Amino acid sequence: MIRAGSDRGERVTAEFEVRREESPPLDVVLRLYKSAGWWEGEDRDEVLEDIVRGAACFAAAYAGGEMIGMGRVLSDGVSDAYIQDLGVAFAWRKRGVGSAIVVFLRNWCVGRGFGWIGLVAMPGTVPFYEHLGFEPLPGHVPMRLPRNGKHG
Repeated sequence: MIRAGSDRGERVTAEFEVRREESPPLDVVLRLYKSAGWWEGEDRDEVLEDIVRGAACFAAAYAGGEMIGMGRVLSDGVSDAYIQDLGVAFAWRKRGVGSAIVVFLRNWCVGRGFGWIGLVAMPGTVPFYEHLGFEPLPGHVPMRLPRNGKHG
């Protein structure tokens, strides 16, 4: 568990904690996905439990018993891990919650000996992740297969 802030002793501006979560409140998870624009029209709400359960690690931030942020790790369990779906409730942004979640997930991955820990930074977020120890991969471009099934 990480309490308010990060592992670098930054000034704390809010009381919250980050912990690994097996059964987060799915209504809050859905709200965070939707507020980030990640829940598309064809997504089915009933798959949320499988998304959480399928993560190698699902971390949630709580303040006063309320879930205020989340992030997860996808991994092969041996060498590679991807941090994704970092989301923080709007009222809690810019208060160290996102950083604390990333630090928690990063440390979880490092603690398991994963040699490759990556993520896809949304436009404008590179400095945020660099501050937490991540570096851009020059010459690499994240790609995705479209959901409409139209491929080669």
